Amino acid sequence: MKSFSLRTIKKICDTVGTVTVHDEYLTEVLQAELRHTGHDNAYYLECYQIAKQLSPKNVLVVSPWRGCVAASIASGLDAADAWTSEVVMSGGCRIAEDQAQCVELAEMYPNLTLLDGTQCPLDAFPGKGLIDMLCFGPVPYSIATAWIETYKPHLAKRALIMWYGPTETVSRMIQSDNMLIQSRGPVGSAVHIKYEGV
Repeated sequence: MKSFSLRTIKKICDTVGTVTVHDEYLTEVLQAELRHTGHDNAYYLECYQIAKQLSPKNVLVVSPWRGCVAASIASGLDAADAWTSEVVMSGGCRIAEDQAQCVELAEMYPNLTLLDGTQCPLDAFPGKGLIDMLCFGPVPYSIATAWIETYKPHLAKRALIMWYGPTETVSRMIQSDNMLIQSRGPVGSAVHIKYEGV
């Protein structure tokens, strides 16, 4: 993964309004999401741009919901010609329609893998090193912080942790020097954490 700072991440996120995605399939998926959720989720474009510009090697998306975050990252990596990068979705989908979309996305992008509920996500990167980018979706604050603690030992020395959810939930995060909170109105906010391990 290319070197980055939170200033880099903020700059990437601030330009999502001007992003053109040259992936017709992803564009269709995101338009369908807009119809499904009723709001434009800029977080997907943030994920696309971050992947395209930083080329993370190992990406883990926990609790993928409908798979749009993982697909956005996989597409961004394709746009950057980062062919050896791997994106893994882990965690079951509660609704059959959501699971079907995750399966379809994993079939569409060769660098995207969907694990079933019995597989440990950490086994998905054998011999490929540690996780550069950890993403998870709209989960309660307690689960988000627990997952961060669970995966910390498996993160690269410098990694990016991304969590998005309702603004009221995300705002409970205690702001620190290694954190950037991007508010996108009441529906969605994102937390970007620059993890620097030993």
